[in-house]
Amino acid sequence: MTNSINGLKNTDCSNLVSRPKIARGDISKNEWINLTTTNINYEFNLRHFAFIPQNKQEQILYLNSVLRPKVARLCEFAGLERALVDNTIASGEPFSAETLNKIKRYRSIVDQSLDQVLLLKGQPFTSNDMERAILTFETEFFQSFQSLRRKVFAASQEHEEAIKAAFMQIITSKASFQNYLTRISTDLLNLSNHPSLMSLANGLIEKEEVQLTVELNAVEKLFEKFSQLKKVYIQIRYLDQTGQERVRVDFDGDTPNIIRGQQLQNKKHRYYFQDSSQLPRGEIYFSPLDLNLEQGKVEIPFQPVFRVATPVVIDGKKATGAGIVIFNLLTDISLFLHKIIPNEIIKEYILINQDGFYLHHPDNSKKWGMMAVLNRSHHNVKQDYPEAAEQLLSGKEGTVRLNEGNRLVYKPIFLHSDVDREQAHFWVILKVINNVKYPVEAATWFEAATKAIDTGLAISNVAGEQANTIMLEITSLANQNIIISLLLLFFVGFIFYFLVVNKSHPDTHSTID
Repeated sequence: MTNSINGLKNTDCSNLVSRPKIARGDISKNEWINLTTTNINYEFNLRHFAFIPQNKQEQILYLNSVLRPKVARLCEFAGLERALVDNTIASGEPFSAETLNKIKRYRSIVDQSLDQVLLLKGQPFTSNDMERAILTFETEFFQSFQSLRRKVFAASQEHEEAIKAAFMQIITSKASFQNYLTRISTDLLNLSNHPSLMSLANGLIEKEEVQLTVELNAVEKLFEKFSQLKKVYIQIRYLDQTGQERVRVDFDGDTPNIIRGQQLQNKKHRYYFQDSSQLPRGEIYFSPLDLNLEQGKVEIPFQPVFRVATPVVIDGKKATGAGIVIFNLLTDISLFLHKIIPNEIIKEYILINQDGFYLHHPDNSKKWGMMAVLNRSHHNVKQDYPEAAEQLLSGKEGTVRLNEGNRLVYKPIFLHSDVDREQAHFWVILKVINNVKYPVEAATWFEAATKAIDTGLAISNVAGEQANTIMLEITSLANQNIIISLLLLFFVGFIFYFLVVNKSHPDTHSTID
């Protein structure tokens, strides 16, 4: 009783602190729910203590009218929870927000009834049978079943946290990669506007090619030093307005190599030249990710490349396009990929282009399906995940459940953030999240929950038997009292009759004499 009164005092203090927040309307939803729930629970506890039965008549009322309905309510709502959890385990899905809210409501009712049951422990009127039933209930419901229940919800929570962690990793990787692209774009724009390159481009426009040896050498030295300094560009090239390579520096990861003469190629028919040369000054072109071609053939071993280009524009009476500057970045190395996916978890993620072909996959044989000469076009999310492909390639982020129960967490990376998304080029980072690993099968859960609930029903049965026993005792005592009362009444009547008879014959003895 003292604990409940102290609890109510503490609740009053909390109310005083919270009332100004309620008046201002700035109390949070969780704070409000916690406060009101605490108030209700303390009031229930006070009521429970105030109405503990003090005699046998009150015991009958308590057992039949209070305890047994409470136990029935406990079993009813524990049974509802049992069904919801059983269905969720069977589906292999995590608990939805709607299901969790229902379970919380059911559990609050169960908890109220649990308090009522536990009040019976150690009470003078609690029978030995009831004490044993409560002990069994505590063992099965509070310990064994409650432990299993926690593990089930923990498995669901772990799955949800895995999804959130994957999303956070993807968001972090996306931001890191976009910063990386920004640095590359800055490098490219600086080179495209360098005086040495502008002088060479202007000379080519003016048809002064014979006198351009000095300018060519200057740009070659510029590209060579830049390549050696940055160490991330396997090729830096300047292509004139006809698509002809004029300056090219290859970098093998250690040493730059200037390419000259017959080794320079014309790329006017390549998509990246046609697309980037049409851009206005200052715009950046990001190519699809594919394999490098040399002399029209796929380079062996594979050299996956990502190209970034910008036009070179000469100012004059009219701005004139004078070709492009283009970087080739080797992508099949951690130096590139870790900008998107950290090395330590790279095997856990997949990278696809907007057509669904794999740019990175733990299974190397699935990559580069977009390269027709490799005959790998069947390696595509449209074939591997037909039920999810439309969502994955929608340009939106989210999760999608696969037919076998696993989930795909995915998020697009738009290479041009300021372009209309329906036209923008993008990649998609995705991760497969395994199905929820619940600690038990649905049937095992149902059996364990039923066993726990049955121990609650056993308390109700004992309460009924105890109430009947008390009723029989009271009835027997009442019958005894009736018999005693009748005997007393008979005895009093007999005495009364005896006295009346004696009084009506006062001279009987004297007549005989």
